[in-house]
Amino acid sequence: MKNFILSFTILLTTCTLMTSCGDNEEEAVTLQGEWLMREQTIKTSDSSFDNMLNTVFSLDLKENQTTRAFSELNVKTTIRKKGSSGSDGLISESTDAYEAKGDSIFIQSSLHGGTAASKYLITPNTLTTYRKVTSQDIRNIVTIMGVDPATIPNNLTGELKIKEIR
Repeated sequence: MKNFILSFTILLTTCTLMTSCGDNEEEAVTLQGEWLMREQTIKTSDSSFDNMLNTVFSLDLKENQTTRAFSELNVKTTIRKKGSSGSDGLISESTDAYEAKGDSIFIQSSLHGGTAASKYLITPNTLTTYRKVTSQDIRNIVTIMGVDPATIPNNLTGELKIKEIR
């Protein structure tokens, strides 16, 4: 009986130590770091417009590289021609203040002339943002891509989805 109690105590102690000392802590996922845009799509009530603009977005991603580097207080967005470095091929660069609250990012966007609010989903290697957009927002976005902003219908609203990777 003593051997049974001793064996049971040793077994119980070993099991307790193994389960309580495990490294089950998940690493906190953070926005900070550099993100490379891999996908940009829009969805509005006008599917033919969506197809045209999503084709432009796709071509832009093939020709240009867009990165966003989040620090503690700022986000630096850089757009450059693929295959170039330094100031060669630089299309656009801006540094803006941002704040993350819950599942939303609020960027004081110099490009869009105000605060751009987006919902976001984040994993260790993927950042996906969803932003409600108006006709004016869309005009601001496409002007950088060389699309005539006058081609954007008035009173158009939709959702812009951007997927980035580390």
